[in-house]
Amino acid sequence: MDIQIKRSSLPAQVAEQIQGLIESEALRVGDRLPPERDLAERLGVSRPVIREALQVLSQRGLVAIKPGCGTFIQEPSAQHAADMLKLFFKMGNCRGSLDDFFALRRSLEIEAAGLASQRATEADHAALNESLAAMQTNTEDLDAFIAADLDFHLAVARAAHNEFLLVVLEPLVSIWSQVISLSSQAQGAPRVGISYHQKLAARILERDQQGAREVMGAHMQASHRFAVKVQAENTNITDHTIIHESTEDSNEIPSAG
Repeated sequence: MDIQIKRSSLPAQVAEQIQGLIESEALRVGDRLPPERDLAERLGVSRPVIREALQVLSQRGLVAIKPGCGTFIQEPSAQHAADMLKLFFKMGNCRGSLDDFFALRRSLEIEAAGLASQRATEADHAALNESLAAMQTNTEDLDAFIAADLDFHLAVARAAHNEFLLVVLEPLVSIWSQVISLSSQAQGAPRVGISYHQKLAARILERDQQGAREVMGAHMQASHRFAVKVQAENTNITDHTIIHESTEDSNEIPSAG
């Protein structure tokens, strides 16, 4: 392995150089990197710089640092990609509007519904029905209802069996939950939500792709109206900004439902 790097390089630049070798397949999954001392000599930098660079690559999911064994190239997982997006949403001052968020939901969830109608398994149908039953049981318990509502939408996403879709959706769970909470506070919203979910579960079970997409689209429109109405009533603002800083942070897509 021959690496040339500028004297002025920082740990991030060393990390980029090594990552370039991984992307070009000069380094492959399972390969063991040379010891820190050897890397430092080859690159002309100090061992602390190498150590920091390897930590950067570890955070990106590109290497596994195993004390006493060495550092190995690993295949990055979808979860690592989701974690990076989650960090951006949490720390990147990403403050969108309800209109923007529902536009994103429509683009993702309508497609998810269509895919789910073609790809859902028996286990997926069971998960949808379980979440739907939880919503019906908890109409008087807002927190439980919101959790079941979110579980249903996540079950639809899982039923699409598209890993890229989950990578994009997973970092949005915290914001997503808050928006569902907002819309669910509107008078009649739980009843309307259950109705849409019943129709959607039926369309997915029937393998009705167009019907599933149409129901999800109509559901998104209704939820959007409810959320805007409740936010306007509660805050007297007109820009519908999502305040998504939360005291409870969801670390991953819940496995239930």
